[in-house]
Amino acid sequence: MMKKRVSWIDMLKGYCMLVVMLHHLSFVPGVYRTFYAPFFLTAFFVSAGLTFSVKRDFKAFVINKLKTLVLPLFILDAFNILISLVLNPGETNVLSEFKGLCVQIGTTHLWFIAAMFVFCIAFYPVAKYCGNNRKKLMITISVLAIINIIFSVATKGVRLPWHVNFIGIGCFWLGIGYLLKGKIERLHDLQTKKKATIILCVVLVYVLVLVLSCYCGHNYLGFEQVDDNPLLYLLTNSVGVALILILSVVTTQFKFVQFVGRNTLFYFAFHGKLQAVLLLVFEKINMMGFLENFNFVTPVAFVIAEALILYFPCIIFSKVMPFAVGKGWS
Repeated sequence: MMKKRVSWIDMLKGYCMLVVMLHHLSFVPGVYRTFYAPFFLTAFFVSAGLTFSVKRDFKAFVINKLKTLVLPLFILDAFNILISLVLNPGETNVLSEFKGLCVQIGTTHLWFIAAMFVFCIAFYPVAKYCGNNRKKLMITISVLAIINIIFSVATKGVRLPWHVNFIGIGCFWLGIGYLLKGKIERLHDLQTKKKATIILCVVLVYVLVLVLSCYCGHNYLGFEQVDDNPLLYLLTNSVGVALILILSVVTTQFKFVQFVGRNTLFYFAFHGKLQAVLLLVFEKINMMGFLENFNFVTPVAFVIAEALILYFPCIIFSKVMPFAVGKGWS
């Protein structure tokens, strides 16, 4: 049986994916990065918690994640390596690229898919152990987060294969999503004025938190910056995630954002190559100066254009090779 899509969760993933594309542009203003850093990756893990289920036994769960995450990871990265060979034939070392894919250290080779797989496998016994006891779950994921923070601070952010150095904090955000199941949807029933008031209040709190973060010398506190300032990290990421969750629930009319959210693996895999080609074109026609001089507007327009260009290739790819993007499995 196929899972029923939840429109606002697709919105959440769509917004986050568009920001991932924005983040990878070299001419994005620093103030943009400061604003979206606390939620654009963290919220992906929260979204995984929102749809997390332990109805399957552990063996079946692992097999499902192998099919929907690990198999796409290797297929999509193989496509990326092939594209690199075409675009940069003399600069691409296939053996080195494949080794990087298998080892998974750092933020290359579709690292986020690998991290999602590892965190989901680690969170399964946590969710199974805690069951419906919300207090027990909150305590458990908090302990895991604290252990992870202590480890990260002690090792000065050492990178381990397959991103296991972030397991504790990954389980924490998955757990937050798991705890929020069935809660966020209640915003739908509120009057428009109340929704607007909630959004305004959360935005104001978020801005104040970011100002505090910058004042303390932390202009970027994303998912991975857990050891920079743990308290500020948890504060900024929590409020940032709350903001993007609320916005996702109240803006489900944007169907194209939902489409991106339903196809995050494809967009995550191929937007980088498309960006490289488009930027090369802009460079050839001497338009890079325009992109950089008007960089409070051009990055957003650039990302929208990217998403639209990838629309039809995404549909075709999903129909021809659904298994390569984690689809078609029961």
